[in-house]
Amino acid sequence: MKSGLNIAIDILLTDEEIEMKAIVFVRNISIIAASMFVLAAAGISQTTLPKLKNGKTVAAAEPNAQKAIPLPAPTVTTDGQTTDLDTPEAESILPYYNNYLKEYRLGPSDMISVEVFG
Repeated sequence: MKSGLNIAIDILLTDEEIEMKAIVFVRNISIIAASMFVLAAAGISQTTLPKLKNGKTVAAAEPNAQKAIPLPAPTVTTDGQTTDLDTPEAESILPYYNNYLKEYRLGPSDMISVEVFG
């Protein structure tokens, strides 16, 4: 038969266990609530495209702004030379291009990718 002191110690231990479980439960709920708050704040702070007076967005009003302009392919002669280098624009850019290729040196932040077709 247990004495009164042993019964009191058993009751105190169960009360402490209940209190500890309550503390862990409140801590877990507060962590969940804080993470939901952070995710909600991130979702709310997302910007949208500005709307014009007619109700359309800027991207919908300017559909050509996002599209790339197609460039004509260079024509190649029978000897393998391209004929587009004969234009005055190409002749004016060619010295800058050649200087860039002669002076440029690879650095540690440069990435080289090689694609091999089988």
